[in-house]
Amino acid sequence: ERMPTALLLRAQAQAILLKFAHAHQDLQRILDTDPEHRQALKMLRQLSQKQKETQQRDKTLAKEVCKWVETSTAAAQEPPPAKPKQQPNESAAKDDLSSKLWSYFTCSTLE
Repeated sequence: ERMPTALLLRAQAQAILLKFAHAHQDLQRILDTDPEHRQALKMLRQLSQKQKETQQRDKTLAKEVCKWVETSTAAAQEPPPAKPKQQPNESAAKDDLSSKLWSYFTCSTLE
């Protein structure tokens, strides 16, 4: 009489901790000695239902995490916006102006 009660309590604790395999083993030990044990049969049905719900919740969470990771990874792989390219004439004109200014200031300081 004490053994089934202890196993039921332990199975219940295991189920709360989401250790379904251990809870199932304890319930199966009770049913091995008494196949008609009402509480063990009831708890076994509840355990199966809770296990299915947990698996479904985990599956949904895993999908959400994968989607988040894909979005984050895609955003990280996008190249930074390109800088507008200068026209070749603009670049040459700027370089020419810079060199003229440099020449002017260096030559005027030498005189």
